[in-house]
Amino acid sequence: MTDQTNETLPDDPHDNLNIGLWIISFLIPIVGAVIYFSNKSERPKKARSACYAALIGIGVGLVINILIALTGASS
Repeated sequence: MTDQTNETLPDDPHDNLNIGLWIISFLIPIVGAVIYFSNKSERPKKARSACYAALIGIGVGLVINILIALTGASS
């Protein structure tokens, strides 16, 4: 018997997140979380990309909200 964990699996062309889903995951992070959890076992690269886009979107949103709060508080 061969152990499949040691073998390299061929690249799945469907395992990449397309740019449209990446943008949606960035703008609406909950969509990225749904894509992550629905694809994490079958398509791990796609799931990871959606998760990264969602986390980046959350981070950018937090920075923008902090900047708005700081500039709004000073005027």
